[in-house]
Amino acid sequence: MGIALPPIYFRDTMEQYLIELKDKRKRNAFLKVLRELDYVRLVDAFGDAGKARLAREFMGSLQDIKAHRAGKLKLMSAKQALDGL
Repeated sequence: MGIALPPIYFRDTMEQYLIELKDKRKRNAFLKVLRELDYVRLVDAFGDAGKARLAREFMGSLQDIKAHRAGKLKLMSAKQALDGL
């Protein structure tokens, strides 16, 4: 069940992508190519290292949930976690 938004809401929005580099050594070359494209604007989404770390941890948690749903990972319930304290 989604929310219907009027078409005007989407008028000036830009598409955004999250890219994960497989080889961190290629980071500078990749950024150089992006900066040369006049139709691409690089955005620092996390502003500081703490926010970036939190975002990585959150994404890792989402991957764990996906693996759990696929039967590849066994997760404990919140009750089991609290009982362990």
